[in-house]
Amino acid sequence: MTRRPLLVASLVILGAAASRADGFEIERGQVFVALQGGVGGKEVSFVSRSLEWSILQLDEVSARVQLRVPSDSFDSGHPQLDSTFRSGVVAALHPFIELDGEVRSGRFEGTVSVRGVSKALAMPFSLVRDDGHLVVSTAFAIDLRDFGIEFPPVDDRVSVELVARLPAAPRAVLSGGGLAAAD
Repeated sequence: MTRRPLLVASLVILGAAASRADGFEIERGQVFVALQGGVGGKEVSFVSRSLEWSILQLDEVSARVQLRVPSDSFDSGHPQLDSTFRSGVVAALHPFIELDGEVRSGRFEGTVSVRGVSKALAMPFSLVRDDGHLVVSTAFAIDLRDFGIEFPPVDDRVSVELVARLPAAPRAVLSGGGLAAAD
């Protein structure tokens, strides 16, 4: 199967499967979202394993994608640094970091929203079917200053990586599109 039909088939399966709670759900531990930045010449990572998402197929080669990661779900292993991060993103007022846009031919174009501020974003976005699962992955960089975040211990520019392996039931192909969520 060529890449385009594989992408289309994956999007159809993902959208169709998402509408049935018993046909498609994310497995705990199968989501990895990492924010990485420098601190005093060393690298620090904040990791979340929580994701809410929806994908709606628009046509044969494109889909509307919405991904939401709870702001307070990131953990660096350092409680004081985690507290500073949550304060910086104002997690109490802005409970999610969000991606919202369209995927077409392996490319995402849309917005990233952090702390109530949305910025345009374009990046590679992979959605691949693999042995009864869909594997979604992307990576990009943001400048925290663009979102009004002052996080003195961490450099202003951070990289973001998302990888999720989502199980898809074959029978779900027969249902219609929709929404699925995970924690």
